[in-house]
Amino acid sequence: MKIKSVYDNFKYNYENAISQFRDDQIFSILAQPFNEIQVNFPVKRDNGNIEMFTGYRVQHNNMTGPYYGGIRFHPSVSMEEIRSLAVWMTLKTALMGIPLSGSAGGINFNPYEYSDTEIERISRRFIFNLGSNLGADYDIVGPDINTDSQIMAWMLDTSLLSVKPHMRNANKHAVTGKPVKLGGTVGSEESSGQAIYYIIERWLKDNSIDMNGLKVIVQGLASSGFWAAKILKRNGADIIGVENYSGAVINENGLDINLLKSHIRDRKPIKDYADGSTTSHEEFMQLNGDVFISSALENQINSKNAGNMNVGLIVEGANGATTPDADKMLEERGIPVIPGILANSGRMIVDYFEWLQNKRSEYWLLSDINRKLKLRVINAYERIEESADEHRCNLRQAAYIEALDKLQKVYRDRGIYP
Repeated sequence: MKIKSVYDNFKYNYENAISQFRDDQIFSILAQPFNEIQVNFPVKRDNGNIEMFTGYRVQHNNMTGPYYGGIRFHPSVSMEEIRSLAVWMTLKTALMGIPLSGSAGGINFNPYEYSDTEIERISRRFIFNLGSNLGADYDIVGPDINTDSQIMAWMLDTSLLSVKPHMRNANKHAVTGKPVKLGGTVGSEESSGQAIYYIIERWLKDNSIDMNGLKVIVQGLASSGFWAAKILKRNGADIIGVENYSGAVINENGLDINLLKSHIRDRKPIKDYADGSTTSHEEFMQLNGDVFISSALENQINSKNAGNMNVGLIVEGANGATTPDADKMLEERGIPVIPGILANSGRMIVDYFEWLQNKRSEYWLLSDINRKLKLRVINAYERIEESADEHRCNLRQAAYIEALDKLQKVYRDRGIYP
């Protein structure tokens, strides 16, 4: 069966959720972004050649606060993909009770084929071209796939050049995910994985399963996958399998996540990692384990592999990791899926904390960050479970229903002008 696009999958889940509401007129508004921006810009390569790049920014909805969303660098980036990410961000912020709304951005290129100086020029030129479409209290930028704190620092510096000198320190919250010394927050780097850990910890407690010796499989070892694996390992779990774009490696006795991450940072393929055996993607998706964390790109769990997965729980550390067809197959097999709009919310929440600290000229301790993060994540988890019981649906549908109910109430209270 052909795998549908990310946006098609989103529309399916969206329409399935709004069928639970009697009045769906408001949801026709949420089905379309407010603004879609495409910029084409030239950048000089290190060899002196000029190359054209295409970047996107989609501002979905700002009824609950300023737009907020990450920027990703990846060859799969398209307007359709960014549109989906922007809508998901609106749903995440509503679900978590964060007074921001959804946007997303990206540039279509493979950063692994460019030098650091070239990536700096690409990053700066993208922000420059977006210009007044971004702003500290209008549309806030954060990191996503292949963008880190250094790239956020370049983007911040570029955006502040358009602000009057005496206002620059007051506009640092235009960019989140910054280095701590530039106004970033502690806990930011590990936040996505920390939220995944809190959810798994709670699910294990609810199902009377011990964390010690838990067999965990991780797909994608970027930010969320790496930190989830690291924190789970620290608390007694064994990471028995890891896959990224260069291959998959397994070790039934547990992989050393720090060493494996260092191997990957050196741009070595995962198949060359010594402390484990390599396996194919098909075999990786069939590994026996307790928890499968999908933190790679979208549509990784689909109708081709969902029927052969041998795990007790799937956690989406990435947006749209599971297709609707796979959702049905997993539900029939009794394998619960923690959806990405809950499990992949950690970075968004801590970016909001950073935004608040910058606005207030405050600095929060890591213990405060983690306490506040856990409170929001677990509160949302409990509401989704209650909604799933009430509507007799799976956790994904329940999460959509919870988020859309919040947005429907906002529109009803504010009204539509004129």
